[in-house]
Amino acid sequence: AHCNLLIYSLKSESVCLEDKEYCHIFDFRFYSLHSELISVMRKIFFILFLLCVQKLSAGPFKLTGTYKNKPDGQIELIYFDYSRKSISVEVKDGKFEVSGDLECPASAILDGNYRFWIEPGEIYVTIDVNNMDSIHVEGSRTQKEGEELDEKLKGLNASDNEVQIIDIRRGFIKDNPNSFISAGVLWLLIGNENISF
Repeated sequence: AHCNLLIYSLKSESVCLEDKEYCHIFDFRFYSLHSELISVMRKIFFILFLLCVQKLSAGPFKLTGTYKNKPDGQIELIYFDYSRKSISVEVKDGKFEVSGDLECPASAILDGNYRFWIEPGEIYVTIDVNNMDSIHVEGSRTQKEGEELDEKLKGLNASDNEVQIIDIRRGFIKDNPNSFISAGVLWLLIGNENISF
């Protein structure tokens, strides 16, 4: 049977065929191929972006801390760059110091309660045993960028403010193209098939 075919655009507009049964099969197969191709392209773009950020972000770090109202003893620093790493840290007179190497900026957990970002360079952190929500970090650009993004998203509900949240995240990536936080945000956007770039 004769068929008039309108080629798909990137927005996956409908295909018109006179043979309705064949049209349905073609539509399904073409849409599947199109979706897979876009998914692969997005993932390749993300990997290249991540590699560029990583190249700028590897090196040694030194973390110096003040732990208010903490008795002398051992605490644990856990951090995740490309694998989980753990270091035992001694606290004495409310002070501690730890150093290591990073492949990239890493999410860290100190003493099981305090979460923040560490990166190559000198970082200073102040925490208080009597206030688990209080943490002050200096010297970590990644931590600062994460706090800035969190502040912009504060109070927004994912189900009621999806478009606004997406716009904020995309804007953050454009304003911070070399940020490791941007890499994580990009991964979230890649996972949403309804988002076009």
